[in-house]
Amino acid sequence: MPLNDMQIRRAKPEAKTYTLGDGQVLSLLIEPNGSKSWRFRYRFAGKPKMISLGVYPTITLADARSHRHVATQQSQSVRTIGHECSVVIGIDEAY
Repeated sequence: MPLNDMQIRRAKPEAKTYTLGDGQVLSLLIEPNGSKSWRFRYRFAGKPKMISLGVYPTITLADARSHRHVATQQSQSVRTIGHECSVVIGIDEAY
């Protein structure tokens, strides 16, 4: 279920770090010290990767979703380019 600004503002720090998911690989990481930061998780070459998009409230929910959209497009274009290059030079995708 997508997050809304009220849920984010009401999220309180706990003893351990936890995340609130916005769906579609975007989440808000809440640290025990009270800081809240945006995370974008994706896979590249079969390996999980993560990009930090910034700190809430500097990066708003709308900004984070916009950054997610741009990052998704960039990661898809890199995958396409990487696949085309591996085919041209004959690299097996198992590498």
